[in-house]
Amino acid sequence: MPHKVIHLLSIAAGGIYRHVFDLSQGLDRGVFSPVVVASRYNTWLDKPPGRGVKVIPLDICRRENPLLPTGDLLKLIYFFQEEKIKILHVHGFRAAFWGRVAARLAGVPVVIYTVHNFPVNRAAIVYGIEGLLANWTTHIITVSGALQGKLIQRGIPSGKVTTIHNGVKAAEVPEAIIKTKTRRYYNIGTVGRLVELKGIEYFLRAAATVAAVEPRARFYVIGDGPRRSRLQVLAHKLSLDGVVFFTGHVDNMDRWWQGLDVLVSCSLQEGLGLSILEAMAASIPVVGTRVGGIPELITNGLNGVLVRPRDSQALATAILDLLFNRDWRTSLGRRGREKVLEKFTLEKMVTAVEGIYHQSLQNLGSKVNE
Repeated sequence: MPHKVIHLLSIAAGGIYRHVFDLSQGLDRGVFSPVVVASRYNTWLDKPPGRGVKVIPLDICRRENPLLPTGDLLKLIYFFQEEKIKILHVHGFRAAFWGRVAARLAGVPVVIYTVHNFPVNRAAIVYGIEGLLANWTTHIITVSGALQGKLIQRGIPSGKVTTIHNGVKAAEVPEAIIKTKTRRYYNIGTVGRLVELKGIEYFLRAAATVAAVEPRARFYVIGDGPRRSRLQVLAHKLSLDGVVFFTGHVDNMDRWWQGLDVLVSCSLQEGLGLSILEAMAASIPVVGTRVGGIPELITNGLNGVLVRPRDSQALATAILDLLFNRDWRTSLGRRGREKVLEKFTLEKMVTAVEGIYHQSLQNLGSKVNE
């Protein structure tokens, strides 16, 4: 019988939930049977992106205070015991905290924790909890070497942490179309949840600078979030009506990847950046900030452009350089796609995670036989 793997999330949006469902769908079903347990507050529960993946809605901690549990935590413990779960895979700090507590109480023998990022406003508390719960964790996966380095610096044993970069399906975009496509406008986009750490205001200020030089430039803020209305007010103040467009949440990015000329990621903090990988896979040149794991994806001037965070002028300069040099745009896009195909495919990610599962189960069997 396949080993049932429980992927536990709390409230998740953007890259985390897409990562979980991509991983769940990619697992070898002859060996592993994935189930996703996630908060009822997730808006995607009505139409989860993973086909054939069972989803169970449970809220194991309070929405307003993740350090307080709910009655669903007891349901989760009972579920682990009834189903005789061997592998729990937690994603995100909330799920990782209470999921590991539940696994300990239920006797789940293998607990894998993927660190996608850390909340910056509670960094001291988070790292303190990680140090305490590391002993209840079989293995930790980080989506970037930058995150792995932070954990090791905080005292987590290096042998307990492995970096497995996110992986994506390479978009089927013929090179000939990329090289010859012409449009009335230049389309520049940024993708992500509209929260402070995504730095969207710097994208808007850069847009104002670029639009003053190149009136054919059009800018798209793709995604939704709590700062949307504030960002729309800023766009209006910057006289960007008819230049910047807010799309709201987008379920399928394929059409957008076909239409964008440049992707901009202006994050102030980033675990890795799934939208960057998807854009690179679609041969779209990327301008990104030097934060988190982004420099692990982009080599400045070779397969993308890196700038300082919180620097709208540097963003604007990089965008204009790309718009005015079509050959360079094409070259960066081509090399970006080549890097994804070489190092960041979904298949590579799934195989590496399966390797962690197999090794953890093998070590478990060795301990039983001792």
